[in-house]
Amino acid sequence: MTTFATARGELVTAFASVGTGATSAVGRLNPPCVYIAGDGADTTHVLRGAVESTWRAVLVAGAPDNAASAGQLDTLKQAAIAALRGLAGWQVASLGRDGVRTFGGNDYLSAELRGVRMIDL
Repeated sequence: MTTFATARGELVTAFASVGTGATSAVGRLNPPCVYIAGDGADTTHVLRGAVESTWRAVLVAGAPDNAASAGQLDTLKQAAIAALRGLAGWQVASLGRDGVRTFGGNDYLSAELRGVRMIDL
């Protein structure tokens, strides 16, 4: 049985080797890293007791200059896509554009990788 907690754990484990690791607790890792966030599920469409759940992996580069950060983010993208594709039951939904996010008062180049998995109710 796959629960929301199980799905989150699968992503954290799969992305453990991407950058400095993965977590759902923002600020617990130094970039480059991956932050995992659930986007919920559409409970109006239940299929055999399960719903489709979407998850975000926020890929955060941590290099000191723009060019190095861009290269680091591209490396994170490749590694994260490969890790997600390797997970049984998961599908890559989309890879978002590059952007800047602020964590702990510092700006970091980042992108979102979205994955989809069925969750048992």
